[in-house]
Amino acid sequence: MKHEVECKTSIPLPLVCIMELEAVAILERTVKDYRHKLGAKHHLTVEVQQRIDDLQMRVSGKICNEEQQAEVPGGRKVREKIEKTLTKMKEERKKEGKETR
Repeated sequence: MKHEVECKTSIPLPLVCIMELEAVAILERTVKDYRHKLGAKHHLTVEVQQRIDDLQMRVSGKICNEEQQAEVPGGRKVREKIEKTLTKMKEERKKEGKETR
């Protein structure tokens, strides 16, 4: 019975990564709005940016080596998608930083 409950409550790693990436995208829009309305140094802006950085670190560390990729169905494709998304987000952040200066 306990094993059955554990199986039903666990979420596949690729799905967790995708959900966290979606959360990062939402937080990116939020921090952009906060920067515009509250300022870059406001404590809420800084806090959201920290959460984004933490989530990005967590996502990039989820599927970190070949052994894990082999164990997770679709792991290699998910990692590629994650890496592309994180790179895109970093580029957009750099671009926004240059535009606001």
